[in-house]
Amino acid sequence: KDPVCAVGPMWALLVHSVRLLLISMAIIQALRVPKYRGTLKWRKLRETEVDAAFALETASYPADEAASLDSLQFRQAHAGEYFYGAFDGSEALRGFVCATVAPGDELTQETMAEHHPDGSTLCIHSVVVASDLRRKGVATAMLREYCKAVALGNPRLARIALIAKANLLRLYVKAGFTVNGMSPVVHGRDPWFDLTAECQDFAGEEMLQADAFIVDDKPYSGNPAAVVFTHRDGDATWMQNVALENNLSETSFLERAAEGVYDLRWFTPAVEVSLCGHATLAAAHALWDTKREAGDTIVFKTQSGELTARRFGQHIELDFPTEEAEQAATDEERDHLHRGLRLREGELLFVGRNRFDLLVEISADAFARLKEDNVELGAIGQIDCRGVIVTAVGTDENIDFESRFFGPRAGVPEDPVTGSAHCCLGPYWRAKLGDKAPTKMRAFQASKRGGSLLVEVDGDRVKLQGKAVTSLRGSLVNMERQLARNS
Repeated sequence: KDPVCAVGPMWALLVHSVRLLLISMAIIQALRVPKYRGTLKWRKLRETEVDAAFALETASYPADEAASLDSLQFRQAHAGEYFYGAFDGSEALRGFVCATVAPGDELTQETMAEHHPDGSTLCIHSVVVASDLRRKGVATAMLREYCKAVALGNPRLARIALIAKANLLRLYVKAGFTVNGMSPVVHGRDPWFDLTAECQDFAGEEMLQADAFIVDDKPYSGNPAAVVFTHRDGDATWMQNVALENNLSETSFLERAAEGVYDLRWFTPAVEVSLCGHATLAAAHALWDTKREAGDTIVFKTQSGELTARRFGQHIELDFPTEEAEQAATDEERDHLHRGLRLREGELLFVGRNRFDLLVEISADAFARLKEDNVELGAIGQIDCRGVIVTAVGTDENIDFESRFFGPRAGVPEDPVTGSAHCCLGPYWRAKLGDKAPTKMRAFQASKRGGSLLVEVDGDRVKLQGKAVTSLRGSLVNMERQLARNS
């Protein structure tokens, strides 16, 4: 065979391979555009903002594909509950998604031209992002938030459908859609693909469970807390029901307020509480573990003011206000304590109260007997407070003080590890130990699970340091939607 004939195709194949490699490298480089780190407000579009949406629409689509102003006005007027916009801090529209509802389960030119409020298929018409925000994760995040909002807001909807060109399929698949094949819809010059997503896949809320203040690296130690990444528009009834369903000592609910700043609320199975240390540690851990936050500092806005969490390697440090206890107890409360803790004469060393709890120091011998679980919770529950902190000086050379926390009135018979209690324990033991107290006191909560903390008192602040580990990941099924669909 002529060697030139053999080399020719090989050379052409090599050149083609190099070209593909260069193209792939260019694509990879393009995908390395930094993610958008700002905050966009997500809400329904108002009638006065349709013109701004039209300007974004015409700047984003070819002339033969862009929706007319009349079409956008129709969608906002008749299907306004499905017309959402993303706004920056100055209330400028930076992106939007709009849709109408169709009967049946197919997306066609006919079904997209009308709006049937009682239909079961939501047909998305436009997904638009300002040019300077593209390829920064904004469209994917916006589409996910949109699908979640409409799925939660209308239990009648069964699915969400849209058509897309080949170059955008990756975006929609990443957002949770499935490609079903070529679409019969003709719109503009290029072919389109059908994509759908089931509403039930968006109606749940992501949840993570973490063990906070674990003992060294011991699995299943510390205090488990659930973390839910939404407030559901401040729906306290829903949050309380979720906390009851979880049946953990606390469930944290987070809502992003700004970059590195979150609104945080805590619920026991029975009530909302104003301060919770271990659930705050779990919340900070969850934000870092799910890569929602990249920085080493997170600020939480709570009923107890602003709380800060900082990351130091595997440890997280919480900056909390002190909650000092002043000596105070009625004879009746002392009787309840003697009966509930089964104390002997002279073993009750101190009783004090802060705005949350009763602080009780008992002798080391009495504390050792508590480890046998001989606490009478009925008597403890007679005392009017969130919970009773029981503490004693540490008998181990590696522990400065020990504690346990009983909160039957808050729906928590015994809390495995109570960060907020150490806002009271820290100042108490700092004063009691005096010069013998190290800068960072070593605390141990002697529940069955056990928990370790480092406690540092700094003026009117207490710094609590500990570790957390994720134990469960999942999502909450939207029960309202499920029951509505089954009825």
